[in-house]
Amino acid sequence: MSDLQQNPAEPGRRTVLLRHVTKGGHHFDWMLEPPGPDAAPERLWTARVRLPSWCWRRAVTLDLQAIGAHRRAYLDYEGPVSGDRGDVRRVDEGRFDPAVWSDDLLVLKVQMGHYRGGLRVQRVAGDHWQAVVEG
Repeated sequence: MSDLQQNPAEPGRRTVLLRHVTKGGHHFDWMLEPPGPDAAPERLWTARVRLPSWCWRRAVTLDLQAIGAHRRAYLDYEGPVSGDRGDVRRVDEGRFDPAVWSDDLLVLKVQMGHYRGGLRVQRVAGDHWQAVVEG
């Protein structure tokens, strides 16, 4: 994927934060609808994050683990996950506008119920990413 400048006429993309409860505990799955004509619209950029969105501003930086694209249905789905892999519930949702969307860097303006502001999300190594709160 190459860097993408957001088209001002295009509405913000959808995002959702799900609380995923498993037999071993819980975590949060943050999903972003990819922008641009080359994006696979049925797949969501997805990362595991330890903190819910109402804690992001205080945390300043967030460690993320990219866990592979998820189906678009998860933007609206709540309930059991197939294969006895737990249960998901929406804890936040909203829209975001990407200033940059590339394989290693996402610069986002996020408007969710519990978090509103900028995030600079950068790949550290492999599936490890770090988000820095901006503004």
